[in-house]
Amino acid sequence: MVTVFDKKIFLVDDDSFLTASLQQILNNIGYKNIEIYPSGKRCMKYIKNEPEIVFLDYQMDDMDGIEVLERIKSYSADIQVVFTTSMESVVLAIKSIKLGASDFLLKKDISEKEVESIINNITHENFAKLLD
Repeated sequence: MVTVFDKKIFLVDDDSFLTASLQQILNNIGYKNIEIYPSGKRCMKYIKNEPEIVFLDYQMDDMDGIEVLERIKSYSADIQVVFTTSMESVVLAIKSIKLGASDFLLKKDISEKEVESIINNITHENFAKLLD
């Protein structure tokens, strides 16, 4: 039987400390199907692996998160993207949401409680869509 914890999650960030921390948080919550990519290009190379959720950094060397977000949404509008950044920018937050991000998470606010809340919101929204 497939459970909510079987969701495939991508972590896309060139900061290995952040991805390790986020992976540990997700593992603590119960998620184990996690793939880590250090760049937007690597993420897009493996997007065919069909993640359900992508935690996506804004500032990366090869392409910025906005460009990756647009490419992910072009590939599949069903992939939920949580935009992560250390930049406290309302303009960036609004732009990412308008382009299809499910949520916007400041890196300084990353905690088990916050990540679990975001994933629960995504899960509930997806379930509500199924009922419509």
